[in-house]
Amino acid sequence: MRRWIGIGLVMLLGAGVLVALVSNGRGTEGTKAASKASTLLARVLQNDGAGGGGARDEAQAKPASTRERMAAPLAATAPVGSGVPKQGARVVKHATLELTVRAGMLKSKFATANGIAGFFGGFVEASEESRGAATVSLRVPSERFEEVLTKLSGLGRVANRSERGDDVTAQFTDLDARLRNLTAQEGVLQDLMRQAKNIPDVISVQQQLSGVREQIEQLTGARNALDDQASFATVALAMRAVGVAPASASHRSVIGQAWHDAIGVTVAIIGGTVVVLGAVVPLGVLALMGLLVWTLIRRRRPQTTPAGI
Repeated sequence: MRRWIGIGLVMLLGAGVLVALVSNGRGTEGTKAASKASTLLARVLQNDGAGGGGARDEAQAKPASTRERMAAPLAATAPVGSGVPKQGARVVKHATLELTVRAGMLKSKFATANGIAGFFGGFVEASEESRGAATVSLRVPSERFEEVLTKLSGLGRVANRSERGDDVTAQFTDLDARLRNLTAQEGVLQDLMRQAKNIPDVISVQQQLSGVREQIEQLTGARNALDDQASFATVALAMRAVGVAPASASHRSVIGQAWHDAIGVTVAIIGGTVVVLGAVVPLGVLALMGLLVWTLIRRRRPQTTPAGI
């Protein structure tokens, strides 16, 4: 459409130029008018050949503003709702520590190890002490785990140290979800219990409620036990005095073990014999005493002479 309008304007301008040349007879002015008409025609054709969009094409070709360029990456990285926050990681920590201490220092080091557990808010779970060796199992808060190991390692020379951590976060999440579900079921059953109108309905709801309550107690116990393991780390400490053989460390050869067993059997036989003699000898003494008494009584009886002799 605009192309035809431009052509019409050019034709009108051309007719005007011709009229001016005829009426005025001024060649120079006619030439100027023709030049202007040619320039206007060139502009119209250029704009029309660029796509015919005019202001619309300029708007499409206009570069994006600064705000638009900034909004694009912000929209791409806009955070999505995270929903329920995730539970923190729960880890069950274990450690094994073996120390060697100087002879004569075992008792004091053993007492110090027990005191370290109490100082850091823990406790002694089990302990055993023998000649030349001592073992103790400590439960300490998980957040003080590394501090406790550092303190215990300073009691002697470290012969062996190992640590392990078991992630139980998934188990905690599963137990919590199951407990929430069972608690909701318990609430529904309690409402049904209040709405029950006859004895059979009450008995049926009560049975289901008892089953749900039992599951809740079991899961609660399991969660509390798991929480205790995650809250308190376990440290197994073994100390040995240098130059003192532990009482339990008796390594014998085959011949030595056979000799030891033979001596044990001999001692057992002798012990059994002594037990038998201890039971038989008193009976023999009583029997001997009875025999003596019977002999004495027999000798004191008067002897009768047969008649006719």
